[in-house]
Amino acid sequence: MPEIQRTKNPSETMRTKNHDAETSDQDGEKHVTAGKEEIVDHKNAERNEATGEPPVSPTRSPSTIRKPGSTISPPALVSKITTQPKQSKPVGTVKVGAGNTKSLAQKFQQSDAGPERKEDPELKRTHIVKEIQFTEKNYLNVLRNVVEEFLNPLYTADILSPELISTVFGPMESLYEYHQGFLKSLSSRVEAWGPSQKIGDLFLDKTDFLVIYSEYANNFNTAMYTLAEQKEKNRLFANFVKTVEQNPMVKMQDLGSLLIEPIQRIPRYQMLLKDLLKNTTPSHPDQANITKALEKIETIASYINEEKRKAENKEAIDCLNDRLAVKYEEGWNKAGDKPTTSLEDQYLKDGQLLVAKWTSNGVKDNAVKSLKQIVLLKESVVLFSGKSGKLVPKHSFSLEALQPPTDIHEIKQWVLFQCTEGKHSFQVSAPSLAEYRAWSVLLRNTIKIFKTSVTMTGPDSLMKQMESVHSSILEGILDSTISHSHTKRKVTDVRDMFFGPPQGETE
Repeated sequence: MPEIQRTKNPSETMRTKNHDAETSDQDGEKHVTAGKEEIVDHKNAERNEATGEPPVSPTRSPSTIRKPGSTISPPALVSKITTQPKQSKPVGTVKVGAGNTKSLAQKFQQSDAGPERKEDPELKRTHIVKEIQFTEKNYLNVLRNVVEEFLNPLYTADILSPELISTVFGPMESLYEYHQGFLKSLSSRVEAWGPSQKIGDLFLDKTDFLVIYSEYANNFNTAMYTLAEQKEKNRLFANFVKTVEQNPMVKMQDLGSLLIEPIQRIPRYQMLLKDLLKNTTPSHPDQANITKALEKIETIASYINEEKRKAENKEAIDCLNDRLAVKYEEGWNKAGDKPTTSLEDQYLKDGQLLVAKWTSNGVKDNAVKSLKQIVLLKESVVLFSGKSGKLVPKHSFSLEALQPPTDIHEIKQWVLFQCTEGKHSFQVSAPSLAEYRAWSVLLRNTIKIFKTSVTMTGPDSLMKQMESVHSSILEGILDSTISHSHTKRKVTDVRDMFFGPPQGETE
């Protein structure tokens, strides 16, 4: 039977007429057909030319492949090629998601750069050391301005008494002298800096001096009060301070801002040493010294904070005692029992909170709230009422008797606790969100300490109330938010401030 010569595929003829609608390479050609793209393999086309088989697209379903002896119409061989030009995507961008584009330059830069590299620990360590030196220079300049621009001229001028000068500036001269020597030692190490250079020993050897900061911190509130008082009463002093503050050497900083710098310096050392230790390898010769120096700094910081707290408490207690009709030592509970400890040992905080009172036959929602003086002690809460300008203790509640808020409505009202005495019930809440936060944190920590020293029993104990509150709040209102004056906080955050996380959770 004579061999039938097969005519060229129609697509091959059209392929030469539509250069704008196709792209080609050595292995295949790309046809744009009615919005679709179809790949035709050259090798398959050549092989099928000899057998009479039409070219088969990889994307074509098996039902469209012609069987031996069957016929197929030309349109089924290759879909009609559209003569419309191909729509191109915007040049220079490639889609990376719905509504997002990414420049090709960024894409290529990212691929060239490879995965993000972490900064070399030794290089980071060098940067931290230089930051320590830089901040130390700035801090020493602050001390210089205070001593040489304010303190020394006041000694020679008849403006403030030596006692008032000492009250306002504290041990500022000693701090200035010490940090001059510390910066000199630090700078000599930085100038000779190398991979094995150390600075931990500088902190370790000289941190004993930093205890003097506790003296400065304890006096700080008194210093600020005296400064404000003298600027108001003493015109010569006010004019002197204003003139020096305008001195270019002081850089227009007010004296109060300069005096607060030493309070912030110890926490700054603590932060920088933590960062330095994190970037110092265990095998580095400075690792042990930095660890010990950081521990020493943290101990000093804790000591300073505790001494500052005691000093502030003493001021608050002195102010409270001036307003008391009945002293703590005379007994604040209903039975009038005399305490075995002093108020200084028991006092934690006092202030005015909103108190609602109702009887067992009354309705809590109808109770009227009024501001009352509240004193928080280490083992109890005392409610006071005013009488002839003096405070009289009216009700005293053990921490064990405090019942926490149990629903979202009470939390939104900044309720701190509820307690009962005889036929009367009391609900205590904060007048503002700021007060709520301050009291909640302190109550939480106080109750934690109290729980470790006292075994609380009974169905109404705070411990059992806490467990029930945890479960009820977690069930229904975990995702709720509190909104007041554009401030939002998750209920869990507010709850945990007072009660702590539920059992099994870590803080």
